[in-house]
Parts: sequence; C-alpha cells; structure tokens
Amino acid sequence: MAPQPPPSDDSALTAEQQEHAAAEAKKLAADQEEKRKALAAEADAAAQAAAAAAEREDDDDPPADDAAAFEAAVIANLHAQAASVENIRTLVSVVLDPLSNHYDRWRDLVLLTLDRYALSSHVLSDAAHPGVSAWRHMDAVVLSWIYGAVTTEIMDSVRVRGGTARQAWLGIEAQFLGNSETRALRLDAEFRAFSQGELSVSDYCRQMKSMAAKLRDLGEVINDRTLVLNVLRGLNDKFGHMRIHFRRGPFPSFDEVRNELLLEELITGTHASSSPSALLANTPKSSGTPTPPAPSTGGPATTPTGSGPQPRPSTTASSGNSNRRRRRNKGNSPWPSLYNPWTGKITMWPNQGGDTGHQQGQQRPPSQQNAPNPRAGNPQTAQAFQQA
Repeated sequence: MAPQPPPSDDSALTAEQQEHAAAEAKKLAADQEEKRKALAAEADAAAQAAAAAAEREDDDDPPADDAAAFEAAVIANLHAQAASVENIRTLVSVVLDPLSNHYDRWRDLVLLTLDRYALSSHVLSDAAHPGVSAWRHMDAVVLSWIYGAVTTEIMDSVRVRGGTARQAWLGIEAQFLGNSETRALRLDAEFRAFSQGELSVSDYCRQMKSMAAKLRDLGEVINDRTLVLNVLRGLNDKFGHMRIHFRRGPFPSFDEVRNELLLEELITGTHASSSPSALLANTPKSSGTPTPPAPSTGGPATTPTGSGPQPRPSTTASSGNSNRRRRRNKGNSPWPSLYNPWTGKITMWPNQGGDTGHQQGQQRPPSQQNAPNPRAGNPQTAQAFQQA
C-alpha cells in the first residue's frame, strides 16, 4: 500500500484558524451573558427602588409641622372674620328672653355660628387660657355675642365682672334647663297627651317635634319611632283613617308621616272647597213639563157643597203677572233648582179669567171656552170636567 502524503500547510492553517474562531465565539458569548445578567440585576434593583418609593409615598403623611401651620393660619383667618362681626343678630335671629319657649332653637343657632368661626370651645370646654392674649380677645368676642343674643333681663342674671363666655353659657343653661327632672316629667306628660285638635298638619307636626327636641335637651331622648307613634295617636277625626294607611308598609319615619298627612290635608281641602260647585254642575235638568205646583192659597179655591158656582174675582192683575211669567219662562228650561233659583221653568195652570185670552189676542179651544172651572165649582162638577 502506497504511503499517504503528509498534510499540506494550508490544511493545518485552516484547522488552527477554526479553533481560534471557536474560542473567540465562546468568549464573546460568555461576555454577552455576563452583560445580560448585569442588566437584569440593575433592572431588578431599579424596580425594587421604585416600589419602595411608592410605598413611602403611600405611607408617609405630610409633615406635622406643615399641617399645624396650615390649621393655625385657617383659624387665625376665621377669628379675624369673627372679630369683624358687629351685630350678632344678623347671624342669630332668635332673641332669648326669660319666658321664651325656644331655648333649644336659640342654642342651636348660637352653636352653629360659633362652629362657623372655630369658637365653640369657648362655651363647650372648661379649658381657659386667660394668660394668652389671642384667647382672651376671642373669648371677649364670644361673650359679646352671647349678651347680644339675649334680653337685658337674662344678661343681668348671668353677667359676672371678669367672667368668661363659658360661665355666661352655663348660667343661661341652668336658667332654662335647671331642675331637669321636674321639667322633663312635666314636658313628657304634655308630649304624651298632646293632640291635633283644630291645628293644621304643619303646626301639629312642628309642635310635636319641638317638644321632642326639648325633651332631648333635658336628657330624655325621644327616638323617631316614638315620635311617629305619638303623632298618629294625636290625630283628629279628620285624619284618623290615616293610621290604617301607615300599617300597610314598613314602619314610616317622621318625615314620611308628615308628608303623607300634608298631602291628605291638601286633597281634603280641595274637595271641600269644590263640592258646592260640583253639586251645582251635576244638578240634572228636566226635559219634560214639571209637575204643577199646588194651587195658591191666596184666595178662595172651592165653595161648600150645594152652594152653587160663585162669582170669580177679578183676575186682571194676576193674569198680567201670569202672562209675564209665561213669556219669561218660555222654552224647555228645567225646574228651578235649590242651588240656583234664578234658572228653570214654572208652568202655570190655564187662567180661568174671562178676558185673559182676549187680552193676549188668543182664543181658547172650543172645548174649553165654556168649560166650567173645576177648582171653582163643587166636587161633582170637577169630576165631570175631568171625565170630559
């Protein structure tokens, strides 16, 4: 077998280059993998940092110093506005006097005004800071408001030299809410026995709610259910049927009961005012000749039996009036109504005067020209006339 020739230099060079290229490719792939891992680690770190920042934004509150400074600025602005109020009665329209029955309303209005200017603590809190100039000035403002919303009698009874607004407030409260047990007992009895009577629905519900509010101020809370039951109990006979109406559904609130009663009052009042007109409009009209009225008792109508025909009195005046009535009532008008006596028709019996037909230019029918008067003769003549 012939020997193989040695490999040429070109083939040896080619193998070496391939190995070198493969080594460089592996090194390049390793470098790229390291860079990818580094970028992934940086991305994870950035995401974690962003999540931590978002959590801090959700959990962290504004700095306490900034919130306190803002609140202090707002309160200072409100106090400046309160100091500029010259007449408290523009804000509290109710003036309290010793015999007043609306202390609860006055109290609510005063507290609402004080809350508006962030000053309610001057009358509701025992904390006092007379050494602080700003507090002392604003307490003087509140005290002047209290004195301006009451009469001079109440002001003299609660005024103390150098006193605070809290002291004046407690003095007024003791004057109207003192002996709360006795007041509550008397007012509760009045509340349970109160009834509508002749009051309108609006006044009745308003007074009932006012008594419940006074009882609440005295420490006796009247819940909405008790108030509704007491309202329904005190209804008069005009609205007594509404008690059954409120049993059909769920138990109503006080506002719902009041609205339903107001609607019923409106409907009932409308029917009552329109009922006479409705009766007048629905009066039936007569289409035929009405039943003649009874003979007039102004003159003699009959004569005793056996006395014979009597001479008829002169009927000139009565026939003229009868003619005028016939001309006025000519047509198919209904009988005069009880509700409107100026409409209708009155049909008179033919007048038996001797010259009535001659005065009107009319002739009697031949069968009636010489017919005797059944009302002027005796009963036998009248019966014969009816048979003819």
